[in-house]
Amino acid sequence: MAVEETMKVTVDKIIIINQEKQTTITIKPTPNLKTWIKRTIQEMKKHIQNQEPPPKTTNKAKCKTCYYKNICPP
Repeated sequence: MAVEETMKVTVDKIIIINQEKQTTITIKPTPNLKTWIKRTIQEMKKHIQNQEPPPKTTNKAKCKTCYYKNICPP
């Protein structure tokens, strides 16, 4: 979305490279994905402005791979 806005082009695929695992993921940027991204960014801004952490996930499987698992409050 940033590339589209800055460069005034249409992006038809997104490639995410994970150097640690040496894997790549290709994603098609759909209108639904863009809407989800905008909503997520708005929620993040709200938490930053209010200086409050976001709610904890109810999916504990996510915690196993989370970068912040060792410092996350109970």
